[in-house]
Amino acid sequence: MVVNRTMHMTQSTNQFHDRLKIAMGDLTLRRLGEITDTHPETVRRYMNGHTPSTVFIANLCSNLGISGEWLLSGKDPMMAKDVPLHAIKNADPDQLMLAVSELVLNLVERVERTEQLMQSRQGVEFKLKTPA
Repeated sequence: MVVNRTMHMTQSTNQFHDRLKIAMGDLTLRRLGEITDTHPETVRRYMNGHTPSTVFIANLCSNLGISGEWLLSGKDPMMAKDVPLHAIKNADPDQLMLAVSELVLNLVERVERTEQLMQSRQGVEFKLKTPA
């Protein structure tokens, strides 16, 4: 049983490094180091199987637009910009309705605050225009 866990962890780690290589694309180690604020030798070690730092992963995802969820687990689309659409397509209808209702309530609150602000400014403008 321990052997299976080890094999699974090794397989998972290999898959992570495969995704890391995919994310790297045609970038050189030097360029990837610049993008992630990491020394190129350290990047080389990461690409050869060492566990990367969280700062490296965060910078990689942020600067290349990679989904952290995809890089770490293989779930979701690779590109961060595609995650919201993927989430909507795979969401439960009840979850979507809840999210929409929360957005509508938030929008109503913002409109009410805007109306209050506009009313208060109209009063100020009126006061400024009247002769003293």
